[in-house]
Amino acid sequence: MPGTYPTTEKSDFAVLGHQECWENVYPFIHQVRDAKLRAIPEEDIKYLFPYFPPRSIFRITVHSIQPDKQICGHYIETFLPPDRLDTVFSKENLRKVSEAAICADKLQVPVATLGGFTSIILEGQLNLLPAGLQTQFTTGNTLTAAFIVQSLQDACALLHKDISQSHLLIIGATGDIGSACAGYFLEKAAKLTLAARNRRRLYELSTKLSKCTVQLADSVEESAAEADIIIAVASATNVKLPHVKPGAIIVDAGFPKNIDATALDLRNVHLYFGGMGYVSGGYSFSPDYKQTLYHFPEDNIAHGCVLEAAVLAFENKRESFSQGRGHITSEKMDQISTWARKHGIVPAPFYNHQGLWQIQTKRYDDN
Repeated sequence: MPGTYPTTEKSDFAVLGHQECWENVYPFIHQVRDAKLRAIPEEDIKYLFPYFPPRSIFRITVHSIQPDKQICGHYIETFLPPDRLDTVFSKENLRKVSEAAICADKLQVPVATLGGFTSIILEGQLNLLPAGLQTQFTTGNTLTAAFIVQSLQDACALLHKDISQSHLLIIGATGDIGSACAGYFLEKAAKLTLAARNRRRLYELSTKLSKCTVQLADSVEESAAEADIIIAVASATNVKLPHVKPGAIIVDAGFPKNIDATALDLRNVHLYFGGMGYVSGGYSFSPDYKQTLYHFPEDNIAHGCVLEAAVLAFENKRESFSQGRGHITSEKMDQISTWARKHGIVPAPFYNHQGLWQIQTKRYDDN
């Protein structure tokens, strides 16, 4: 069973996380166990994994670009099985997220972020967490949304694409991040098409936006074939886009990834993984589990939701900055972005499953 990191040091923040796929789980379990112990067969890991209680696995130290400023936090693994993130397992998953929240509270963490599906399981309803906890929890979605819109504007500038002349499709538009992106680009895109599985929520969102430029997608595949820009932020995987407009920009900001990238011809479209941040001052793990837990093509990249807790800790903001669907505003996105840039936390370089894009925008450490 994975060990727990000692908890005597002061903690500035915490991250409640989970593994994206079983291919990540197997080496992770073997690394955190005592190297002298016999290796566990993969089928046994798959059986035992759901029974591991949430716990702190390692410490994270994040460095600001401000002189002599750093923070330390905990990574709390929820041990959510990658193949049980469906609504069928909602009750079981909510129990594990609640246990992880209690773990953060026992560590006396001021602020913690709900990474990946841990916030989706709650649907942003922080009141579903156990009562009486002193730790403040944030979904991390405001900084994630800010990174998406910032990086997309950078990508458009880099590729000479004018958003004001473009058709933008948002897949997963009714979610917290999707609706934030829809609101942000409402009057910036020439045409905005929204797609989601829940038609009632989709209609309610379009009514709230109340603009004639908004259209609802009857078919994601058909809308994708007409769109110049696609943002995917759905709680779904293996979304197939058989026909994509040549030269289209595709931002896959899902976790796990939404788009089936193997079905795309990357010679004709520009795919990158969005919602990611880059820590200019660097960050480290202790113990160093990056060998199995770090899956990015360059150092110091992290998910926006994770970095929101770090930014709040740097700014001594003990608050639930992101609280659930429909509460993200452009003003809040600007605010968290300003705080993040102050500490050198900016949108990540453009990359996808094949690695870094050959062309990039300028960052703090490029000087």
